[in-house]
Amino acid sequence: MAGLLRVVFISMVVFAASSLHAQTGNEPYAVNFFLNEPPAISPSVLPPAAQNVIVAKVRVRTVYYRGGRHPGDDPQPLPSTILGAQVDIIEALRGTATPGAEAVVNFGQRGSTQKFKYPHTPSMRTRDYFIMFYREADGGFRLLGFPIGQEEYEKWDSELWAYERERGKPGHQDK
Repeated sequence: MAGLLRVVFISMVVFAASSLHAQTGNEPYAVNFFLNEPPAISPSVLPPAAQNVIVAKVRVRTVYYRGGRHPGDDPQPLPSTILGAQVDIIEALRGTATPGAEAVVNFGQRGSTQKFKYPHTPSMRTRDYFIMFYREADGGFRLLGFPIGQEEYEKWDSELWAYERERGKPGHQDK
């Protein structure tokens, strides 16, 4: 029993320390990958290796977890991002993207203590968003995230959990 309590205590301390680092370090409170307005295009927001940068207006089909919870169970290396999304391109504002085409984009750095904002509920996925993404060396596309404050994140989080509470009720069906 004492061992279990020690593990719980250590877990709480590690969680508190990582949360404190995320709030007091150089990292923003949270990161938003799907914007309501086109992002400002500045070379300072792009990673040095970013190639074929695209800014597009999109509609999100789905957001999904990219796997890799237990690295010992799978001989494949873990992806560097934890989330992926299928999006429909509505309009390309920069770069080469065909309106009407589907794109699969990855986001959310694996191992980060950062909080991520993305379309989660069915109503969020009916909205149009602006994204900035680029081709990685492996051929996949990676979304760029933009910093947001605590108030914006908590508004999104509140909408997400209201949906999850409703979804958990018997007989619930998404509309």
